[in-house]
Amino acid sequence: MKTTRALNAKKTEAREFQTRASGIFFTVKDVLYEGRSEFQRIEIVRNKDYGRVLLLDGLVQTTERDEFYYHEMLVHPAMASHARPAKVLIIGGGDGGALREVLKHPVKKAWLVEIDGQVIEACREHFPWLKKALRDVRAELVVADGNVFIDFAGGVGVVNAGHGHPLVIDAVVERKRRGKRFSIVAFASIELRLNQIAVG
Repeated sequence: MKTTRALNAKKTEAREFQTRASGIFFTVKDVLYEGRSEFQRIEIVRNKDYGRVLLLDGLVQTTERDEFYYHEMLVHPAMASHARPAKVLIIGGGDGGALREVLKHPVKKAWLVEIDGQVIEACREHFPWLKKALRDVRAELVVADGNVFIDFAGGVGVVNAGHGHPLVIDAVVERKRRGKRFSIVAFASIELRLNQIAVG
């Protein structure tokens, strides 16, 4: 599998190319983690301004300094739109930021379903909020494909109520470079399955 590396050969800079002629870059103070899972290349670097930076296949996923902008806006509007969110399913988000924000609400249960266990382990070591969130008794970590988990959840009544539950899909982007796409059809499939679970 071809993956994109963000770090240059000297490991002094990490670049995310958004087009062939532009992108963003970080000077690298330290390389904290470099690895390759069966799904992607994982790099965690430390930058003077942004602190720890997680890159997957050369794309910035989160930074220590400003991750809250993304995670708060991802989670709190969904949570506020529900009268009494009791159970929450988070698909993706192995860095734990979405889980941390969900657990700020009085939920009974929050599942973090992440396909790449190596991302979770790297983030557990280098992003302190993940350790704290996973220690919460309401949190359950599942290393699995989100679609498979949703099918399994229907059989055991994981997400069942007459009026549905919030669903947070974190870090879902179209990545043509990686040959993977999360299309509108997949979103429709998830929505249909969750509706079936909620009714059944």
